[in-house]
Amino acid sequence: MLSLVVTLMLSAEPVLVVAPFEVGSAVPADANLGRAMQSLVEADLKAAGLQPRTEDDLDAKNWGKIKGATHVLFGTIAKLGGKMKVSARLVELPNVQVASASLDVGTWNGRQRITTTVLNAFKKPAPLRLDELQVDDALLRAWGDALAAVHDGDPIVAKQKVAEVVKRWPAFSPAKERLGQL
Repeated sequence: MLSLVVTLMLSAEPVLVVAPFEVGSAVPADANLGRAMQSLVEADLKAAGLQPRTEDDLDAKNWGKIKGATHVLFGTIAKLGGKMKVSARLVELPNVQVASASLDVGTWNGRQRITTTVLNAFKKPAPLRLDELQVDDALLRAWGDALAAVHDGDPIVAKQKVAEVVKRWPAFSPAKERLGQL
């Protein structure tokens, strides 16, 4: 019986959680970039075939998305020389760094490096083509503000801000999906 439990535990798929990225910027417009980057990385991982656990997987009374996780992807966004630098690190719980990746200074795109690093750490094949959502500063800031409104708990303001993102960037699928949930 014990060997069956151990076998099941070893063969179980890892449970990955992407935490909001920490923002190291004093600029007020940058305040919500961490949630926006978290959302983008989650979307990239889903597109690559991984299914990270997100808040949407839990009911409103159970926000403990890290409970039961085997891995957490942490990240930071910092301003260097007037440009943003994004770095991420994958940690196997309780506290073992497995891998890390960083993006070129000044770009929000090119996140395939993060996705590929996570796939390699989980020994998963990368799709032949990794599609990622293309974003710019304006979209990322608007999306971060919309996600902050969602987390603030005012459904009317949240729906309005998410709808504004959908209206301005109709091809941005995470906003469309979130609007459908509100």
